[in-house]
Amino acid sequence: MLIKGHFYMLVDTNSPWYTAIIVRHYSGMIRRLSREVMEKGAVVSSRVQETLSGMDLVKIFKSEERETARLLSLVKEVGNIWERLNDRA
Repeated sequence: MLIKGHFYMLVDTNSPWYTAIIVRHYSGMIRRLSREVMEKGAVVSSRVQETLSGMDLVKIFKSEERETARLLSLVKEVGNIWERLNDRA
């Protein structure tokens, strides 16, 4: 159908082809961002474990604030990835 120089195409959103195209378009991006979240989560988890296991040393050297800042930085990175994932979904 041609109306004022624009071509309009009717798309059946219930068709399996439409669904397959949408899934294919977003699946790679979601998979990549999910993997990134899991990797950053693993880094946060290991950092927390290291910090807690060495808490006596952290207290001795008065580095609580530095360790807290490092952990918060990692957690914020994970939060930013989740936001990107939610924005695109």
